[in-house]
Amino acid sequence: MIPSFWGPEAAEKLWIEFGLSRVALVATDVGERLADHVGAADPHGSQAAASAELAALRGTPGGLATLDSFGQVPADQLPVLTPVLLDWVNVTAVPYGATGDGVTDDTAAIQAAIDAAGNGGVVYFPRGVYRTSATLDLPRGVTLTGSHSNLMVGPGMAKADFPCYIQALPTFTTGAMITIVGDADGTHPAINGEQRLYNIMLDGSQVKSGNLDGIYARGNVQNVVMRDVCLRDMPNNGIITGGNAAGELPYSWRLHSVMVDNSHSNGYVFERNTDLTMIDCQAIGCWAVGFKITNCANSTFIGCR
Repeated sequence: MIPSFWGPEAAEKLWIEFGLSRVALVATDVGERLADHVGAADPHGSQAAASAELAALRGTPGGLATLDSFGQVPADQLPVLTPVLLDWVNVTAVPYGATGDGVTDDTAAIQAAIDAAGNGGVVYFPRGVYRTSATLDLPRGVTLTGSHSNLMVGPGMAKADFPCYIQALPTFTTGAMITIVGDADGTHPAINGEQRLYNIMLDGSQVKSGNLDGIYARGNVQNVVMRDVCLRDMPNNGIITGGNAAGELPYSWRLHSVMVDNSHSNGYVFERNTDLTMIDCQAIGCWAVGFKITNCANSTFIGCR
């Protein structure tokens, strides 16, 4: 076989001498070589076999995707992904898509973000007003945090000045905006806890009637922490705890700089919530009782009013 070369356009042949022998290099055209290669016979069937193998992979998950009329890969050709829990979830990010525009019902988006965070994850609320129409259920170890908590609207300030809160829609009249449940009821664990709420506000001002609570915890719910949290204009209670069917109640909670403002019933309702710590917590303008604390043994209250 005589080797070819890509040389000057006018040259047809070059000779290279190696002492006693010489080699002829013949000029060639890349296009012609490629055409010859593509049109060459496939005596061993390797090309046909490769083509058949590629054809079998076309349009299959994890194989060679095709495109639909919109130029996108069809959903049934996408690889199957195993769900993973995330340690930081922004409720406005894809695929959750909460808007925080003060109009859209963001309930499903927020709950999806909470579920994705899982045990030990953080769900972040950027600046905005997130409207909800149903209860948000907090699983074990999830943290909710906003960018700012409106502790109170003072003279010269409006609610719109610091828009970072979850707001109940007018039709959301019963239950609670957030629940934490420790009860073997088929949906929740028998022992729940370790939830965190930071720098966030719950607003019930748009609900004109009903018995909606802000936060309700039932059963064996341990070690919940709230810091810089405000619950405003709740149609019923601000924060309330209760027992499950086995008579178990929440215990060992820690609340720092939490405010319940203008609840239409009670501010804080804790019954047999032992080892409770409340520091710099306020109940302002509640229509019934600000602090309704019953049989909470071994508890500490500092600077609360």
